[in-house]
Amino acid sequence: MSDNCLTVIPPDPYWQPAREAADRAVAVLSGMLPDADTRRGLEALWHDTVEMVFRGSNLKG
Repeated sequence: MSDNCLTVIPPDPYWQPAREAADRAVAVLSGMLPDADTRRGLEALWHDTVEMVFRGSNLKG
């Protein structure tokens, strides 16, 4: 079984939403998911610095 990650990358690499806005986005996405199993582990992650996003096997040129 694999994990799925939704990564939102803003045009400004140093911008982050307010935590309250991120929490609301998680709540909205949670309401769209069909059951508790798909909602398990749903969270907003924060990075203190700009980081490379590894897309795994989905990295195509």
